[in-house]
Amino acid sequence: MKKSTRFSAAFLAVATLATTASALPVGDFLKQSRHDQGVYASSAVSMLMYYYAANNNLKKASCINQWYFKGSRDSQGNLIPAPGPVQLSDEIDKAAAMNPAKFQVEGVILGLTNKVCGNTPGQP
Repeated sequence: MKKSTRFSAAFLAVATLATTASALPVGDFLKQSRHDQGVYASSAVSMLMYYYAANNNLKKASCINQWYFKGSRDSQGNLIPAPGPVQLSDEIDKAAAMNPAKFQVEGVILGLTNKVCGNTPGQP
C-alpha cells in the first residue's frame, strides 16, 4: 500500500471518529465484551501511533507499533505475541481497581506508551 494511501485512510478514520469520539472511562470499557475491548484498544493505539507518525515522530510511532502489534518468533519458530495488549490490560485493571469512573482508557494508553516508548516533550 502506498504511503499516501495509508495516510489518507488513517486521516479519514481519525477525522470520522474525532467528531463522535470521547474518552471512555475504564469502568465502562470493562463492561464491554472482550472482543469489543480488543477492537477499541487496538483502534485507540493505532490512532495514537498514526498521530505520532503524522507529526514526524517516527521513532515513537515505530516503538508503539513494535510494542503493541508485532509479535516475534522464538528459536523454534513459535510465535511470541507482542507484549502491548497484555500490559495494557494489566494497566486498565489497575486503573479500574483505583477508580473506574475517574481513569479513562485513552489516558491509560497514553501513560503506558510514554512509559514504554518514552515521553515526547510538546506531544501527548
